[in-house]
Amino acid sequence: MNEINKGIPDWKIFEGIVAQIHRTLSPNAKVTHDDKISGHDSKKMRQIDISIQQNIGPHSILIIVQCKKYKSKIDVNDVGEFITVVKDVRANMGVMVSNAGFTDGAINIAREHNINLCSIFDAQNKNWSVMVRLPMICDFRRPIMRGRFKVTTTKPFAMPSDLTKIEFTKSNGEVISLRRLFLQDWNGGRVNSSVGEHVHVPAEKDLNIRSTDGSLITIDVSFDVKIESRLFFGYVGIEESQGVVNVIDHSYTTKELITEPIDVVEVETKWKRINSKEDAPQAPFMTLMALDMFPLEQK
Repeated sequence: MNEINKGIPDWKIFEGIVAQIHRTLSPNAKVTHDDKISGHDSKKMRQIDISIQQNIGPHSILIIVQCKKYKSKIDVNDVGEFITVVKDVRANMGVMVSNAGFTDGAINIAREHNINLCSIFDAQNKNWSVMVRLPMICDFRRPIMRGRFKVTTTKPFAMPSDLTKIEFTKSNGEVISLRRLFLQDWNGGRVNSSVGEHVHVPAEKDLNIRSTDGSLITIDVSFDVKIESRLFFGYVGIEESQGVVNVIDHSYTTKELITEPIDVVEVETKWKRINSKEDAPQAPFMTLMALDMFPLEQK
């Protein structure tokens, strides 16, 4: 505990963090910590840990948040008492935030009464928050290509038996290989990377090959490209973020986040290989697509 919070009860610090996170996530709303709202049925002032009020057009929306800094999970009785408060103050929605989680019974009754059950994640205050690891799919894509050539000439020219060794002469006199011709476009992001088969016309223009007498012959080049996808499913931790974890629908709401670094080798060796996105064990928070990059030879 730092000097600023010295002497402040843990539950009060917890409420303050939850209120601050909701202010960040709802900058246009009025977020009040430790509010008092009159009950319509009880005719008494109700203490509300956090109230969130916002006008949408001519309508006023009220959300109330109850924070529970417990050592054990929130149970059915806690949720039942909160449902009574939500109804009494005529809130549009009720939210319970717990650092210790919720019992199955609490989740069931909350779902039936449209109560959101949440935890918080705060990378800077891990003692007050749950651990969050985001489900993610890494989509690694690589090309398989072959060249197509069109030559209109009466001059003889030598074509190597291994077409990958064919070389072209550019208009400035430089020589470029078939492989480099394609890979400079692939590495530069100029090739259609969607899964399937495509025809790619290189960005390099005015290509020639040499005839047997040494003169240059203009040639049109294109590539038949097949893009393959390798899918991996895994979980990524969060390095920097503040947000709310919805326990019922397993969503995470935040304004911004920075994930932990993703090690490509670890993805390929330790993550689960899947055949399609539909085969993922759960819906991914995001899908990261990466293109295989290839070194270019000198020519």
